[in-house]
Amino acid sequence: DMGREALLGWTQRIRHMDGHIVEVTNNSPTRPFQKIMVAGEGMPLRADPASFGDLYITVEVHFPPQLAEAQRGAIAEAFPEGPRRVEL
Repeated sequence: DMGREALLGWTQRIRHMDGHIVEVTNNSPTRPFQKIMVAGEGMPLRADPASFGDLYITVEVHFPPQLAEAQRGAIAEAFPEGPRRVEL
């Protein structure tokens, strides 16, 4: 479930351009359009083609279009209402 993964963490295997598999893990809540850097998995460096730059991944988070009443209750219980935000 993607909503659950966005809150609790996830691991995703990605096939790189050269065919090898890169495993990306995020163990904290994921924000929509969060950028994750994977060191050494980017493009070859011009000055040293045997070395590689970093790969940057932009994460897209999908939330369910609607929630069942039980799901709403579970979320409300897990995240109690805090103080109201001050008007900006």
